[in-house]
Amino acid sequence: MLAGGLVAPAAARAISNSAGIRHVLGRLGAQPGSAAYLGIIYLIGTALTCLAAASQIAAIQTEEADGHAGQLLARPVSRCHWLAGRLAIAATLIIAASLAAGLVGPAHRPRLAQLLKAGLNIAPPALFVLGAGCLTYGARPRLASPVAYALVAWSFLIELLATVITSRWLPDTSVLHHIQPVPAAQPDWTTAAWLTGLGILTALTGTALFSRRDLAGT
Repeated sequence: MLAGGLVAPAAARAISNSAGIRHVLGRLGAQPGSAAYLGIIYLIGTALTCLAAASQIAAIQTEEADGHAGQLLARPVSRCHWLAGRLAIAATLIIAASLAAGLVGPAHRPRLAQLLKAGLNIAPPALFVLGAGCLTYGARPRLASPVAYALVAWSFLIELLATVITSRWLPDTSVLHHIQPVPAAQPDWTTAAWLTGLGILTALTGTALFSRRDLAGT
């Protein structure tokens, strides 16, 4: 992210000279320039943050599979409090990393406020992945990690093929498709709120399911 911010001016000139890239940016609702380039960088940063969310689900699943969670939960620690604590830490790290990502290029033309918006724009998809992974973990713990990583991989693949996909509904299956390339475009806070709300809802549902099922070993 920092390297991307440093080369933004040079990349903006290259984007302006490429008709193909200008076409892609037009589909994303952005105009060529250093802000557009940073928007692409933040899109990649969103995918990386989603991968971090999936890795948190994988860590929770591994902790249960290895028996460490069982030893802890044998003590006076409720399942809901244990899982909610893990999810709260993961969500805090996601939001902090997203805001920190907004500071990669304050020396360039986009204002600091715009860059912070771009950083905050990264968080909702990752929070959705975290919630979806938690829901799977609560219902089918052994599938939690594969489902979380598959969701991220599928979303990134759809974004890579966005210019050749003719289907109207297929892009909507990508969690990355529902965010704007900020700071090249204005953030869609309504969609961000929906992603965050769905992430919270699925996390709560997954936590409730986890509290009612048996622990799964290796």
